[in-house]
Amino acid sequence: MQWFNRFTSIFSSSPKQPNLRQWLVISGAANAILIVMVVIGFTRGHAQKNEKVTVETSTSTNYFTSNEAVIEHFRSCTINQILPELQNNEEVEEGVLVQELAVGALVTFHHFDLPRALLGLPQPTNQQTLLVKDGTEVTFFPNLSNDHYEALSRFGQSEKWPLTSHGLFTLLQKKSNRSNESLTDAFFLTPEFLSVEALFNRSGIVVEKTELLEMISQGEWNQLTQFARKQRRTQDLSASRRQRLLIDYIASGSEKAAYLMLKTDEAFAAEKLDDVAVATLLQLLDNPTAQAEVFAKAMLISGRSDTVKRAAASCLYQYVGEKPPIPYDHDKAVRRFVAGVAAPKEPRKHTVQEGETLWRISRQYRIDVDKIKAANNLQNDMVRSGKKLVIPAAG
Repeated sequence: MQWFNRFTSIFSSSPKQPNLRQWLVISGAANAILIVMVVIGFTRGHAQKNEKVTVETSTSTNYFTSNEAVIEHFRSCTINQILPELQNNEEVEEGVLVQELAVGALVTFHHFDLPRALLGLPQPTNQQTLLVKDGTEVTFFPNLSNDHYEALSRFGQSEKWPLTSHGLFTLLQKKSNRSNESLTDAFFLTPEFLSVEALFNRSGIVVEKTELLEMISQGEWNQLTQFARKQRRTQDLSASRRQRLLIDYIASGSEKAAYLMLKTDEAFAAEKLDDVAVATLLQLLDNPTAQAEVFAKAMLISGRSDTVKRAAASCLYQYVGEKPPIPYDHDKAVRRFVAGVAAPKEPRKHTVQEGETLWRISRQYRIDVDKIKAANNLQNDMVRSGKKLVIPAAG
Protein backbone atom coordinates (compact mmCIF):
# COMPACT_ATOMS: atom_id res chain seq x y z
CA MET A 1 0.00 0.00 0.00
CA GLN A 2 3.02 2.32 0.18
CA TRP A 3 2.70 3.22 -3.49
CA PHE A 4 -0.94 4.16 -2.94
CA ASN A 5 -0.13 6.37 0.10
CA ARG A 6 2.69 8.04 -1.82
CA PHE A 7 0.35 8.60 -4.76
CA THR A 8 -2.39 10.22 -2.60
CA SER A 9 0.10 12.33 -0.68
CA ILE A 10 0.83 14.22 -3.85
CA PHE A 11 -2.66 15.67 -3.74
CA SER A 12 -3.06 15.95 0.05
CA SER A 13 0.24 17.77 0.60
CA SER A 14 -0.96 20.98 -0.95
CA PRO A 15 -4.34 22.66 -0.82
CA LYS A 16 -3.50 24.57 -3.89
CA GLN A 17 -4.35 23.69 -7.52
CA PRO A 18 -2.47 20.64 -8.85
CA ASN A 19 0.92 21.56 -10.21
CA LEU A 20 2.63 20.12 -13.34
CA ARG A 21 4.02 17.15 -11.47
CA GLN A 22 0.60 16.19 -10.24
CA TRP A 23 -0.89 16.43 -13.75
CA LEU A 24 1.83 14.16 -15.14
CA VAL A 25 1.18 11.54 -12.50
CA ILE A 26 -2.58 11.64 -13.13
CA SER A 27 -2.08 11.35 -16.90
CA GLY A 28 0.29 8.38 -16.56
CA ALA A 29 -2.07 6.51 -14.26
CA ALA A 30 -5.02 7.04 -16.58
CA ASN A 31 -3.05 5.78 -19.58
CA ALA A 32 -1.99 2.66 -17.68
CA ILE A 33 -5.59 1.89 -16.69
CA LEU A 34 -6.74 2.41 -20.29
CA ILE A 35 -4.10 0.02 -21.65
CA VAL A 36 -5.07 -2.65 -19.14
CA MET A 37 -8.76 -2.33 -20.10
CA VAL A 38 -7.96 -2.61 -23.84
CA VAL A 39 -5.83 -5.74 -23.31
CA ILE A 40 -8.53 -7.41 -21.21
CA GLY A 41 -11.24 -6.55 -23.74
CA PHE A 42 -9.23 -7.86 -26.71
CA THR A 43 -8.40 -11.10 -24.90
CA ARG A 44 -12.04 -11.74 -24.04
CA GLY A 45 -13.24 -10.84 -27.56
CA HIS A 46 -10.68 -13.10 -29.21
CA ALA A 47 -11.65 -16.00 -26.98
CA GLN A 48 -15.34 -15.46 -27.76
CA LYS A 49 -14.60 -15.25 -31.48
CA ASN A 50 -12.64 -18.50 -31.44
CA GLU A 51 -15.40 -20.18 -29.51
CA LYS A 52 -18.03 -18.97 -32.03
CA VAL A 53 -16.04 -20.18 -35.05
CA THR A 54 -15.60 -23.61 -33.51
CA VAL A 55 -19.35 -24.00 -33.03
CA GLU A 56 -20.31 -22.75 -36.52
CA THR A 57 -17.82 -24.73 -38.56
CA SER A 58 -17.84 -28.03 -36.72
CA THR A 59 -19.57 -30.81 -38.65
CA SER A 60 -17.68 -33.67 -37.03
CA THR A 61 -19.55 -36.94 -36.76
CA ASN A 62 -18.34 -37.11 -33.13
CA TYR A 63 -21.56 -35.36 -32.22
CA PHE A 64 -23.62 -38.34 -33.43
CA THR A 65 -24.20 -41.20 -31.06
CA SER A 66 -25.87 -43.71 -33.41
CA ASN A 67 -25.28 -45.21 -36.83
CA GLU A 68 -28.66 -43.96 -38.02
CA ALA A 69 -27.84 -40.38 -36.98
CA VAL A 70 -24.65 -40.49 -39.04
CA ILE A 71 -26.55 -41.87 -42.05
CA GLU A 72 -29.20 -39.15 -41.76
CA HIS A 73 -26.44 -36.56 -41.66
CA PHE A 74 -24.81 -38.03 -44.78
CA ARG A 75 -28.17 -38.17 -46.58
CA SER A 76 -28.16 -34.38 -46.96
CA CYS A 77 -24.47 -34.18 -47.97
CA THR A 78 -22.98 -34.06 -51.44
CA ILE A 79 -20.40 -36.55 -52.66
CA ASN A 80 -17.60 -34.04 -52.07
CA GLN A 81 -18.79 -33.49 -48.50
CA ILE A 82 -18.80 -37.22 -47.75
CA LEU A 83 -15.44 -38.07 -49.33
CA PRO A 84 -13.28 -36.70 -46.45
CA GLU A 85 -15.13 -39.01 -44.04
CA LEU A 86 -13.66 -42.01 -45.85
CA GLN A 87 -10.54 -41.39 -43.73
CA ASN A 88 -12.51 -41.17 -40.47
CA ASN A 89 -11.99 -44.49 -38.64
CA GLU A 90 -13.76 -43.47 -35.43
CA GLU A 91 -16.25 -45.95 -34.05
CA VAL A 92 -19.88 -44.83 -33.87
CA GLU A 93 -22.01 -47.69 -32.58
CA GLU A 94 -21.72 -51.48 -32.31
CA GLY A 95 -18.25 -51.46 -33.82
CA VAL A 96 -19.34 -49.65 -37.01
CA LEU A 97 -16.91 -46.97 -38.21
CA VAL A 98 -17.72 -43.58 -39.68
CA GLN A 99 -15.84 -44.43 -42.88
CA GLU A 100 -17.93 -47.58 -43.35
CA LEU A 101 -21.15 -45.56 -43.08
CA ALA A 102 -19.70 -42.99 -45.49
CA VAL A 103 -19.25 -45.70 -48.14
CA GLY A 104 -22.81 -46.88 -47.53
CA ALA A 105 -24.15 -43.35 -47.95
CA LEU A 106 -22.22 -42.83 -51.19
CA VAL A 107 -23.57 -46.05 -52.68
CA THR A 108 -27.16 -45.66 -51.43
CA PHE A 109 -27.84 -41.97 -51.89
CA HIS A 110 -25.52 -41.11 -54.78
CA HIS A 111 -25.22 -44.37 -56.79
CA PHE A 112 -21.44 -44.22 -56.31
CA ASP A 113 -19.83 -46.76 -58.66
CA LEU A 114 -18.05 -48.95 -56.12
CA PRO A 115 -16.88 -51.73 -58.50
CA ARG A 116 -15.35 -49.23 -60.91
CA ALA A 117 -13.73 -47.28 -58.07
CA LEU A 118 -12.10 -50.45 -56.72
CA LEU A 119 -10.97 -51.76 -60.09
CA GLY A 120 -7.73 -53.70 -59.58
CA LEU A 121 -8.44 -54.34 -55.91
CA PRO A 122 -10.36 -57.24 -54.32
CA GLN A 123 -14.05 -56.41 -54.48
CA PRO A 124 -15.74 -56.34 -51.05
CA THR A 125 -17.67 -59.51 -50.23
CA ASN A 126 -18.58 -58.83 -46.61
CA GLN A 127 -21.54 -56.50 -46.34
CA GLN A 128 -24.15 -55.45 -43.79
CA THR A 129 -27.44 -53.62 -44.10
CA LEU A 130 -28.73 -50.81 -41.88
CA LEU A 131 -32.47 -50.08 -42.00
CA VAL A 132 -33.27 -46.47 -41.16
CA LYS A 133 -36.60 -45.05 -40.03
CA ASP A 134 -38.03 -44.21 -43.46
CA GLY A 135 -37.45 -47.78 -44.62
CA THR A 136 -34.29 -47.06 -46.62
CA GLU A 137 -31.78 -49.91 -46.58
CA VAL A 138 -28.19 -48.69 -46.44
CA THR A 139 -25.61 -51.32 -47.36
CA PHE A 140 -22.10 -50.81 -45.99
CA PHE A 141 -18.94 -52.87 -46.20
CA PRO A 142 -17.02 -53.67 -43.00
CA ASN A 143 -13.31 -54.45 -42.93
CA LEU A 144 -12.26 -52.55 -46.05
CA SER A 145 -8.53 -51.92 -46.13
CA ASN A 146 -6.78 -48.56 -46.23
CA ASP A 147 -6.02 -49.24 -49.90
CA HIS A 148 -9.76 -49.54 -50.54
CA TYR A 149 -10.54 -46.23 -48.84
CA GLU A 150 -7.71 -44.45 -50.64
CA ALA A 151 -8.92 -45.82 -53.99
CA LEU A 152 -12.47 -44.65 -53.25
CA SER A 153 -11.21 -41.17 -52.37
CA ARG A 154 -9.07 -40.88 -55.51
CA PHE A 155 -11.92 -42.09 -57.72
CA GLY A 156 -14.41 -39.68 -56.20
CA GLN A 157 -12.05 -36.73 -56.57
CA SER A 158 -10.78 -37.50 -60.08
CA GLU A 159 -13.94 -38.65 -61.88
CA LYS A 160 -16.36 -36.07 -63.27
CA TRP A 161 -19.27 -38.50 -62.88
CA PRO A 162 -18.29 -41.26 -60.40
CA LEU A 163 -21.76 -42.80 -60.66
CA THR A 164 -23.29 -46.07 -61.78
CA SER A 165 -25.46 -46.27 -64.89
CA HIS A 166 -28.48 -45.96 -62.61
CA GLY A 167 -27.10 -42.78 -61.08
CA LEU A 168 -26.51 -41.21 -64.49
CA PHE A 169 -30.00 -42.26 -65.61
CA THR A 170 -31.56 -40.69 -62.52
CA LEU A 171 -29.90 -37.35 -63.28
CA LEU A 172 -30.93 -37.48 -66.95
CA GLN A 173 -34.58 -38.00 -66.12
CA LYS A 174 -34.54 -34.29 -65.32
CA LYS A 175 -34.87 -32.68 -68.74
CA SER A 176 -32.60 -29.72 -67.94
CA ASN A 177 -29.69 -32.11 -67.25
CA ARG A 178 -29.81 -33.51 -70.79
CA SER A 179 -28.08 -30.37 -72.06
CA ASN A 180 -25.00 -31.27 -69.98
CA GLU A 181 -22.73 -32.73 -72.64
CA SER A 182 -20.31 -34.45 -70.28
CA LEU A 183 -23.19 -36.13 -68.43
CA THR A 184 -24.85 -37.40 -71.61
CA ASP A 185 -21.51 -38.57 -73.01
CA ALA A 186 -20.94 -40.59 -69.84
CA PHE A 187 -24.36 -42.23 -70.17
CA PHE A 188 -23.79 -43.01 -73.87
CA LEU A 189 -20.94 -45.32 -72.78
CA THR A 190 -23.05 -47.39 -70.39
CA PRO A 191 -23.93 -50.99 -71.33
CA GLU A 192 -27.62 -50.20 -71.01
CA PHE A 193 -27.57 -47.37 -73.54
CA LEU A 194 -25.29 -49.27 -75.93
CA SER A 195 -27.73 -52.19 -76.02
CA VAL A 196 -30.54 -49.88 -77.18
CA GLU A 197 -28.29 -48.10 -79.69
CA ALA A 198 -27.15 -51.40 -81.25
CA LEU A 199 -30.77 -52.41 -81.81
CA PHE A 200 -31.70 -49.17 -83.61
CA ASN A 201 -28.51 -49.13 -85.66
CA ARG A 202 -29.85 -52.19 -87.47
CA SER A 203 -33.00 -50.37 -88.58
CA GLY A 204 -31.32 -48.80 -91.64
CA ILE A 205 -32.69 -45.41 -90.55
CA VAL A 206 -30.53 -42.82 -88.83
CA VAL A 207 -31.63 -42.40 -85.22
CA GLU A 208 -29.63 -39.90 -83.16
CA LYS A 209 -28.27 -40.75 -79.72
CA THR A 210 -30.21 -37.83 -78.28
CA GLU A 211 -33.46 -39.29 -79.62
CA LEU A 212 -32.79 -42.60 -77.91
CA LEU A 213 -31.78 -40.80 -74.72
CA GLU A 214 -35.06 -38.88 -74.70
CA MET A 215 -37.08 -42.06 -75.10
CA ILE A 216 -35.10 -43.92 -72.42
CA SER A 217 -35.35 -41.07 -69.92
CA GLN A 218 -39.14 -41.01 -70.34
CA GLY A 219 -39.29 -44.60 -69.10
CA GLU A 220 -38.27 -46.36 -65.90
CA TRP A 221 -34.88 -47.70 -64.87
CA ASN A 222 -36.17 -51.25 -64.41
CA GLN A 223 -37.58 -51.13 -67.94
CA LEU A 224 -34.14 -50.35 -69.35
CA THR A 225 -32.18 -52.81 -67.22
CA GLN A 226 -34.54 -55.69 -68.01
CA PHE A 227 -34.14 -55.01 -71.72
CA ALA A 228 -30.34 -54.80 -71.44
CA ARG A 229 -30.12 -58.07 -69.49
CA LYS A 230 -32.21 -59.89 -72.10
CA GLN A 231 -30.11 -58.45 -74.90
CA ARG A 232 -26.90 -59.68 -73.29
CA ARG A 233 -28.42 -63.12 -73.14
CA THR A 234 -30.15 -63.31 -76.56
CA GLN A 235 -28.28 -60.78 -78.75
CA ASP A 236 -31.57 -60.23 -80.63
CA LEU A 237 -31.17 -57.31 -83.07
CA SER A 238 -34.23 -58.08 -85.17
CA ALA A 239 -36.89 -55.62 -86.28
CA SER A 240 -39.46 -57.41 -84.14
CA ARG A 241 -37.29 -56.87 -81.04
CA ARG A 242 -37.05 -53.16 -81.81
CA GLN A 243 -40.80 -52.98 -82.33
CA ARG A 244 -41.50 -54.71 -79.02
CA LEU A 245 -39.22 -52.27 -77.22
CA LEU A 246 -41.02 -49.30 -78.79
CA ILE A 247 -44.40 -50.79 -77.85
CA ASP A 248 -43.23 -51.12 -74.23
CA TYR A 249 -42.13 -47.48 -74.06
CA ILE A 250 -45.32 -46.27 -75.78
CA ALA A 251 -47.38 -48.21 -73.23
CA SER A 252 -45.46 -46.46 -70.43
CA GLY A 253 -46.30 -43.06 -71.93
CA SER A 254 -43.10 -42.14 -73.79
CA GLU A 255 -43.93 -39.49 -76.38
CA LYS A 256 -40.54 -39.93 -78.03
CA ALA A 257 -41.17 -43.66 -78.49
CA ALA A 258 -44.34 -42.85 -80.43
CA TYR A 259 -42.42 -40.64 -82.87
CA LEU A 260 -39.62 -43.19 -83.18
CA MET A 261 -42.20 -45.83 -84.03
CA LEU A 262 -43.34 -43.69 -86.95
CA LYS A 263 -39.75 -43.01 -87.97
CA THR A 264 -38.53 -46.61 -88.00
CA ASP A 265 -41.64 -48.82 -88.14
CA GLU A 266 -44.52 -46.80 -89.53
CA ALA A 267 -46.01 -49.61 -91.65
CA PHE A 268 -45.83 -52.00 -88.70
CA ALA A 269 -47.68 -49.50 -86.51
CA ALA A 270 -50.42 -48.96 -89.11
CA GLU A 271 -50.95 -52.57 -90.06
CA LYS A 272 -49.89 -54.76 -87.11
CA LEU A 273 -50.60 -52.90 -83.88
CA ASP A 274 -53.96 -53.54 -82.25
CA ASP A 275 -56.49 -50.75 -81.83
CA VAL A 276 -55.60 -50.08 -78.19
CA ALA A 277 -51.91 -49.62 -79.04
CA VAL A 278 -52.69 -47.40 -82.04
CA ALA A 279 -55.03 -45.20 -79.99
CA THR A 280 -52.35 -44.86 -77.30
CA LEU A 281 -49.76 -43.96 -79.93
CA LEU A 282 -52.04 -41.29 -81.44
CA GLN A 283 -52.63 -39.74 -78.03
CA LEU A 284 -48.86 -39.25 -77.65
CA LEU A 285 -48.45 -37.43 -80.99
CA ASP A 286 -48.76 -33.90 -79.65
CA ASN A 287 -46.34 -32.23 -82.06
CA PRO A 288 -47.61 -31.70 -85.64
CA THR A 289 -44.82 -33.34 -87.64
CA ALA A 290 -45.30 -34.49 -91.24
CA GLN A 291 -45.02 -38.11 -90.12
CA ALA A 292 -47.65 -37.68 -87.42
CA GLU A 293 -50.05 -35.93 -89.79
CA VAL A 294 -49.78 -38.63 -92.48
CA PHE A 295 -50.27 -41.37 -89.90
CA ALA A 296 -53.28 -39.68 -88.30
CA LYS A 297 -54.95 -39.16 -91.69
CA ALA A 298 -54.37 -42.81 -92.58
CA MET A 299 -55.93 -43.96 -89.31
CA LEU A 300 -58.86 -41.59 -89.79
CA ILE A 301 -59.93 -43.32 -93.01
CA SER A 302 -58.82 -46.81 -91.98
CA GLY A 303 -61.11 -49.69 -91.13
CA ARG A 304 -60.12 -49.53 -87.46
CA SER A 305 -62.37 -48.95 -84.46
CA ASP A 306 -64.21 -45.73 -83.69
CA THR A 307 -61.81 -45.15 -80.78
CA VAL A 308 -58.87 -45.05 -83.19
CA LYS A 309 -60.69 -42.79 -85.65
CA ARG A 310 -61.65 -40.36 -82.88
CA ALA A 311 -58.05 -40.31 -81.62
CA ALA A 312 -56.82 -39.62 -85.16
CA ALA A 313 -59.34 -36.82 -85.65
CA SER A 314 -58.38 -35.31 -82.30
CA CYS A 315 -54.74 -35.18 -83.44
CA LEU A 316 -55.60 -33.51 -86.74
CA TYR A 317 -57.89 -30.90 -85.18
CA GLN A 318 -55.16 -30.12 -82.63
CA TYR A 319 -52.58 -29.68 -85.40
CA VAL A 320 -54.67 -26.96 -87.06
CA GLY A 321 -55.59 -25.30 -83.77
CA GLU A 322 -59.23 -26.32 -83.79
CA LYS A 323 -61.41 -28.15 -81.30
CA PRO A 324 -63.18 -31.32 -82.44
CA PRO A 325 -66.91 -30.77 -82.92
CA ILE A 326 -69.26 -32.07 -80.22
CA PRO A 327 -70.82 -34.46 -80.87
CA TYR A 328 -68.08 -35.96 -83.00
CA ASP A 329 -68.92 -36.17 -86.71
CA HIS A 330 -66.64 -38.61 -88.49
CA ASP A 331 -67.76 -37.73 -92.02
CA LYS A 332 -67.11 -34.07 -91.31
CA ALA A 333 -63.60 -34.86 -90.04
CA VAL A 334 -62.85 -36.88 -93.20
CA ARG A 335 -64.06 -34.03 -95.42
CA ARG A 336 -62.01 -31.56 -93.35
CA PHE A 337 -58.70 -33.41 -93.58
CA VAL A 338 -58.60 -36.01 -96.37
CA ALA A 339 -61.42 -35.28 -98.83
CA GLY A 340 -60.29 -34.99 -102.44
CA VAL A 341 -57.29 -37.32 -102.07
CA ALA A 342 -57.52 -40.05 -104.68
CA ALA A 343 -55.23 -42.60 -106.26
CA PRO A 344 -53.71 -41.58 -109.61
CA LYS A 345 -55.49 -42.82 -112.73
CA GLU A 346 -52.16 -43.10 -114.58
CA PRO A 347 -48.79 -44.35 -113.34
CA ARG A 348 -46.67 -41.63 -111.78
CA LYS A 349 -43.07 -41.14 -110.68
CA HIS A 350 -42.12 -40.38 -107.09
CA THR A 351 -38.65 -39.51 -105.75
CA VAL A 352 -38.15 -40.73 -102.20
CA GLN A 353 -37.39 -37.88 -99.81
CA GLU A 354 -35.27 -37.99 -96.66
CA GLY A 355 -37.20 -39.72 -93.87
CA GLU A 356 -39.96 -41.12 -96.10
CA THR A 357 -41.04 -44.72 -95.79
CA LEU A 358 -42.77 -46.95 -98.31
CA TRP A 359 -45.86 -47.05 -96.16
CA ARG A 360 -46.07 -43.26 -95.99
CA ILE A 361 -45.71 -43.00 -99.76
CA SER A 362 -48.50 -45.54 -100.15
CA ARG A 363 -50.72 -43.43 -97.88
CA GLN A 364 -49.91 -40.30 -99.87
CA TYR A 365 -51.16 -41.91 -103.11
CA ARG A 366 -53.67 -44.22 -101.40
CA ILE A 367 -52.12 -47.24 -103.07
CA ASP A 368 -51.45 -50.55 -101.31
CA VAL A 369 -47.81 -51.03 -100.26
CA ASP A 370 -47.61 -54.40 -101.98
CA LYS A 371 -48.65 -52.85 -105.32
CA ILE A 372 -45.84 -50.29 -105.10
CA LYS A 373 -43.37 -53.05 -104.22
CA ALA A 374 -44.52 -55.15 -107.15
CA ALA A 375 -44.31 -52.24 -109.58
CA ASN A 376 -40.74 -51.53 -108.51
CA ASN A 377 -39.48 -55.08 -107.90
CA LEU A 378 -38.83 -54.37 -104.23
CA GLN A 379 -38.06 -57.33 -101.97
CA ASN A 380 -38.75 -55.48 -98.72
CA ASP A 381 -40.12 -52.21 -97.35
CA MET A 382 -36.77 -50.41 -97.23
CA VAL A 383 -36.33 -47.48 -99.65
CA ARG A 384 -33.41 -45.07 -99.68
CA SER A 385 -33.56 -41.32 -100.15
CA GLY A 386 -33.32 -40.30 -103.82
CA LYS A 387 -34.72 -43.54 -105.25
CA LYS A 388 -37.30 -43.06 -108.01
CA LEU A 389 -40.45 -45.16 -107.65
CA VAL A 390 -43.23 -45.94 -110.06
CA ILE A 391 -46.61 -45.33 -108.46
CA PRO A 392 -49.06 -47.64 -110.23
CA ALA A 393 -52.46 -46.42 -111.38
CA ALA A 394 -55.61 -47.19 -109.42
CA GLY A 395 -57.57 -50.31 -110.23
